[in-house]
Amino acid sequence: MFRHCYEKTKRANCDLQNRMSDMEREYQEKLRDSNDECRRLKAECKNLNNKCADLNQRMAAQIHKDLGSSGVGFENVSDPCNESRLRDIYETLRLYEWPSLKRKLGQLEDEKKKKLYADLVKMWKDMFVMANGRVQNSKEDLKNLFLSDQQQDTKEKVLENLNEATHSLQVAFFLRSDTSYQDIVSPLIKVDVPEKKMLTGLAVRYYKLMCLMLLHNPPMQPDWQKAEGPLLRTEEMMFPPIKMKEEDPMKRLGISQPSRGCSTSLM
Repeated sequence: MFRHCYEKTKRANCDLQNRMSDMEREYQEKLRDSNDECRRLKAECKNLNNKCADLNQRMAAQIHKDLGSSGVGFENVSDPCNESRLRDIYETLRLYEWPSLKRKLGQLEDEKKKKLYADLVKMWKDMFVMANGRVQNSKEDLKNLFLSDQQQDTKEKVLENLNEATHSLQVAFFLRSDTSYQDIVSPLIKVDVPEKKMLTGLAVRYYKLMCLMLLHNPPMQPDWQKAEGPLLRTEEMMFPPIKMKEEDPMKRLGISQPSRGCSTSLM
């Protein structure tokens, strides 16, 4: 009797072990299949992410080309001189401050108004020329300060410091009050208008903005090629679209940049 119970219990244990072994093999197979599926999905996801990133890059390049933007994906939001803010200031001058002044000038006779607008367009370009000369002189001073007699193994770090110094100079231009630029701009305001104070304020802010744009990395500037044509309105000639600088802006204006004087002032 005892032996019979023992054999029965032994067979039951063997059956249980066999079933457990079968279940373990089944779960291991399912686990391997799941791992294989997981690896496949990860690979597919990575491939889709790469395709999406490539599409975004190509789309962004086309969009920034159309809009005249640098295409920088991320900006330092704490930087008062980042590209977006400079563009916003430019749009404020173009869409709000200039139209406000233009309404004040609306009482002039047509012939006087036509001549005045032509003089203003010339003045705007003259201010850009002056801003470009000042910025280029400041950049040249920094280059002479940072890049003189540099060893090749330290040049990359020095260039990095030069870029940081240029940005610090840009912020310094930004932090200076508008009134500190008035003495620079005033000699260029040769037009006789009833709202001279309002015009001077707009001109000062425009000149300061041009300095900030030219100190940006990469430099920004009005696209003067799009500021010419008999059918363009005055605001289109004074505030053409912004483009990222690709060459000497003086070539766009057909002006030879004067040789720099003896001044060593960065600002």
